[in-house]
Amino acid sequence: MTSIEDIKLNCKPHYEPQKISSLSLAIGVDDEDIQDAWNEFYKTKKNRQDTYAECALDEEELDCDSSELFYDLFLKNDAPYSIGNFMETSIGDSNIKTSLWQKITQLGSKEETTRTMEYSHPINAPLAPPSARSRKEQTLIKFSTYGIILETETYVDDVPMVDCFYVKDRIVVAFDQNKKTKVSAYFDIRFVKNTLLRAFIYHTTKSEFIKSFNLFLKHLQTRIASSLEKSTTITTKSPSAGKKEDERIVKVLPSPISSTKIIETREKSK
Repeated sequence: MTSIEDIKLNCKPHYEPQKISSLSLAIGVDDEDIQDAWNEFYKTKKNRQDTYAECALDEEELDCDSSELFYDLFLKNDAPYSIGNFMETSIGDSNIKTSLWQKITQLGSKEETTRTMEYSHPINAPLAPPSARSRKEQTLIKFSTYGIILETETYVDDVPMVDCFYVKDRIVVAFDQNKKTKVSAYFDIRFVKNTLLRAFIYHTTKSEFIKSFNLFLKHLQTRIASSLEKSTTITTKSPSAGKKEDERIVKVLPSPISSTKIIETREKSK
């Protein structure tokens, strides 16, 4: 199976980001190479059982006609309907702090960035506190206008036995020439220590993540529909009499409404 690491940069396997020369960065990557890399990934993603044991969403269609609109609505730093906004309004998470996206690499119109989300997650389990400190480490890869990959590792603290596992998930958003957008979501519950509660943890966490991804799909569908409804038709009359009115459709994004805190971390200058 072709891994995402194998196609991250210039379609060359095992080509680590830190080994990229300044020359290759200056030259960049042809858009056709980026499309080929995306097509190769999307073709092999159906074999995701090698990496992710569970599938929560399988090519669910969205009424979104561009990668730019999707990114602006849900993923950019000041996105009005961000993942933090979803976690707060649909999951019940609180005290959400989201760092700004930090660029790792950019070759042409292909970009890879990372960020961290820290928050309190509600817990519904015997002998557990009502909430627990949690963290998401996220990596976002944009393949020009062809597709987006969001990979997340989720860790939970303050709850007995949770240090024995973490959850890794991947959201894949594909855009095609027919202006069809499809979203898929996979996840894997990864144990790092032995525990007698393995079966209980696995089934409880699996159920929670499947429910969460289905709520996220509803979040995407509802917010996209809402943004389209906010589109404004501007009608301007031609200066010459007898000419038909010229109608222009202007897409207007809603103003940012997220109550999460966005924190930019910078290294202190020495």
